[in-house]
This record gives sequence, C-alpha cells and structure tokens, in this order.
Amino acid sequence: MLASRLFSAEFLRSSRRNAVR
Repeated sequence: MLASRLFSAEFLRSSRRNAVR
C-alpha cells in the first residue's frame, strides 16, 4: 500500500539520520 511505502521511507530516513549521529 502507499501508506506502507511512505512509512518505510520515513522510517529509513529517520534511521539514517540517527546513524549519522
């Protein structure tokens, strides 16, 4: 579903930002 893809993309972005720290 689109919502699932959006959630996955947001989660990945958040995870990457956290890793940057």
